[in-house]
Amino acid sequence: MKKNNRSPRTPLPNLFRRGLLVSLAGLVLFVSGICHAMVELKDDQLSNVTGQALMQMNKIVGDVANGNDGFTFYTAGLDVMLDLNLNIEKLQLGCGGVNGVGCDLDIDHFSLGCIANAAGNCISLNPQAGSNQISGAVADNIANQNQMKDFSIQRPFFQFAIKNDQSKTLREVVGIRMGGEKVSGPLSFGSLNSFSGRMSGQLNLAMRGANNVAVTCAYGDRPCIAPGADPSGMIHQGASSWGSPGYPSGCGAWYDPCDRGGMGTPSGGYLNLGDDMILDIGIADIRFQEALVNYQDVIRNGNAVELSGNRESQAQVSGVNLAGVINSIVYGNNDGTTAVGSNPLTLADTDAGALVSVFGPTLLPLLRGGIADQIKRQLAQGLRIYNADAATNQSLINSKEPEEIHTDLNNYQLPYNVTNVHQVDVTSDDFGLSFQKEAVRYPGYTTAMLTGWSMYSPDAFTLNIDQATTTLMANILGSSAARDGNIIGLEPAYRNCWGSARFC
Repeated sequence: MKKNNRSPRTPLPNLFRRGLLVSLAGLVLFVSGICHAMVELKDDQLSNVTGQALMQMNKIVGDVANGNDGFTFYTAGLDVMLDLNLNIEKLQLGCGGVNGVGCDLDIDHFSLGCIANAAGNCISLNPQAGSNQISGAVADNIANQNQMKDFSIQRPFFQFAIKNDQSKTLREVVGIRMGGEKVSGPLSFGSLNSFSGRMSGQLNLAMRGANNVAVTCAYGDRPCIAPGADPSGMIHQGASSWGSPGYPSGCGAWYDPCDRGGMGTPSGGYLNLGDDMILDIGIADIRFQEALVNYQDVIRNGNAVELSGNRESQAQVSGVNLAGVINSIVYGNNDGTTAVGSNPLTLADTDAGALVSVFGPTLLPLLRGGIADQIKRQLAQGLRIYNADAATNQSLINSKEPEEIHTDLNNYQLPYNVTNVHQVDVTSDDFGLSFQKEAVRYPGYTTAMLTGWSMYSPDAFTLNIDQATTTLMANILGSSAARDGNIIGLEPAYRNCWGSARFC
């Protein structure tokens, strides 16, 4: 802890001063009367005696630079290590009161600590049926249960936020924070229903490339038609030729045959884009549904996930730059630009006739911009980046230039529901609980805690999305999971009960 900052001395009232002098005089007389019983200790004896104050105090004066000007913070702590292992079936703080109906913090099955295996890794409970939870790193079985792992608080303290500290008449306590100089260990939630304060994490995104990927949807998932698509030559409601039944022959010229479809199932899966025209050169054309493509992996790590406020349930993921991700897939680069990299999207096969088979791969580099723009438009619709209503959102997309959609997709913050968060591995100097009557930014915090109860949990979790691009595109285009805040599930809560016992 920081050293005490001594405040200016204030003259003592006369009556208090006289009483203090009398007390000191009495203490001197008392000590002088018993000093004959004291025994002198030699230096070598003193060297064997050690000691330190159990209680530690300090004072921090807020300032403009730290966003807490006008507050003085007094800390009272203990020089101990507090190891906790506890379960709370229902944790509710700040219910009703100044923030109205509901609770500032509402958590089912709140645990500090866990049951761990021999290596000290926490055991995760089994995923709940019907949920999007994924299996934890250490399976929940009796054989893995080896030890209890504590949630530890080094030098726990109470910190009091004082307003108008220099005024005897206006001085008041406006906030109290409970924390420690170093907080570490496993914490888990069965269900995080409502959160107040700040919780942060990061998203690591890996969209895996593949070869022989059908661009539109499977026959059983039709229709898949891009909004405003050119319908000429479309069959099977936009479904890919790969995995679809054959289409009758004899309805077109040799260069534009109608006997399409009937191709084998694509080894790389389906991108699930809506069908539209890619290329039309008069005597030949190619549609998305007629194309089989290859493309590279795209990796974006360290994207910020942030939740801050009162009674929130959804965090925001920023910095993904979705339009740049699409550029990297189409142009084969790592920087999200339109510069062609070492492994751009290529045409693996086509079901659009002999001319396209010959000229398509040559013309494809000239068409990459249009392909990227079409994918971005469909992502913007799948995520409803402009309006929650599908028709209104599509109308707004249709009114915008490709450059506008590119910028808006890059600036889009992906929602993520914190009800999906069940495990937090805390390693922080700032983790804590607090309650305050007005917004207070405690020392070390990056944002103010608002009126009511709050939890401050920086770097609390990591979202690892490592999926085939086909799977991720299906989650965005084929369902509402991504825009609803459930793009991926996380591990269940840690086990924190021994043996066959249920939640303690």
